[in-house]
Amino acid sequence: MNKKTLQLILPLVLLILITSGLYFFVFHKNYESQNSKNTNNFKVGVVMPSSWFSFVDNSTIDYPQHIKDAFWQTFKNSGFQDTNIDIESATTLGDQALKIQSMIKNNIQAIIISPVMDESSLPNLLGLTIPNPYAIGKDTNKELQKLKKGLLEAKAAGIKIIGWQNFIAGIEYDLFIQSPTANQMGANIGQWLKQINTTNNKKTMEIILPEINVNNYSKNFFTGLYSQIDTDIKKNIYISHNITVDLQATDYEQFCLTRNNDKKNTTASDEQNESHLWMNKILVQNYNLSEIYNFNPASRPDIIVAGSDQIAQGVIDSLKDKGFTPSYDSDKWPTIIGVGGLKTAIWNISNSYQTMTVIYDSNQLVDNTVSVLLDLLSNLTSTKYLQSLPKININNKEVSLITTKPISIDKHNEKSELIDKGYITPGEAGL
Repeated sequence: MNKKTLQLILPLVLLILITSGLYFFVFHKNYESQNSKNTNNFKVGVVMPSSWFSFVDNSTIDYPQHIKDAFWQTFKNSGFQDTNIDIESATTLGDQALKIQSMIKNNIQAIIISPVMDESSLPNLLGLTIPNPYAIGKDTNKELQKLKKGLLEAKAAGIKIIGWQNFIAGIEYDLFIQSPTANQMGANIGQWLKQINTTNNKKTMEIILPEINVNNYSKNFFTGLYSQIDTDIKKNIYISHNITVDLQATDYEQFCLTRNNDKKNTTASDEQNESHLWMNKILVQNYNLSEIYNFNPASRPDIIVAGSDQIAQGVIDSLKDKGFTPSYDSDKWPTIIGVGGLKTAIWNISNSYQTMTVIYDSNQLVDNTVSVLLDLLSNLTSTKYLQSLPKININNKEVSLITTKPISIDKHNEKSELIDKGYITPGEAGL
């Protein structure tokens, strides 16, 4: 190509590049502006209980204020205006009904709601984790009907109804948000156990589960655990007080705590006390540990799987009763596993009393919820994202489900998963 030809072509190429660049800049700018404008027009409401069941002062991931803060920040990061975000707390179902009525009047387009539930009338929470996000409140039929009426009115007004962790009978939900199931939590622990159990030496394992209840938490948890370690039982892992029986997934009941003094409801404190007594009995009967400092390393539980962090705390208390601490008896101290991510459990992990707990990332749950909600509000007739989500049956209707995978937390990742993500402070973790 000669010099004259280049002189003719070069300006043309530059003109094309400049024109294309300007077009891209203008289009990109308009696209972002339009998206931002749409987001700014969205109005959303979140109605959460003022507190959860019995774990409010000891929880990490399920602390109501943290979840509300996470929603606020995520909506803000997505371009929502402050005036279009309405996040409310309520102590009763009746209070929640009033919040719903106010949101309807303010032309809210979507409501995320976790109904208040009383401890004496726990709903079917679909096998949720321990601690469950049950909420403290007065679950009277009158207040329940008020909330149901409010949600039906919201639905009739075209407002999207998104359930967070539990639901009201008779309501048609557009989306449901749920933490990992008890089955997933148990399976997570089973997978973790297989990773640390790399030798052919037998590992004596004790299992202590919450009392049997209407939600079948213990059954679902044990089924998930068993699905991962069934081939290891009688090979690398065995249950000390059940070694003469071929263990099956349906044998979970023998590992469940009994009700405390025939109480209708077992609190976190009851669960901890019962597991304390249960572990004392196991140590005496199965390991001849009847006297202080009579801990025989050749005959001891290597692994203790507790169905909740409260149970794990009771186990720790029992071992401490016998005069043992990890700092002096690290080679004799068992691997202790819990569920829930309580602040006390994280402190125990930092100080080697507990080995691991299983949690879920509620930040991720909030992020996923807002992403799908944005699609719902942007494309009211589109179900592109909803069709790709798993389904769950709520009130005899298939509803799109958002959930997350459970996370194993030990010393190696407690900072990255809990402290760095804002769930807990270094001081609360014992660091």
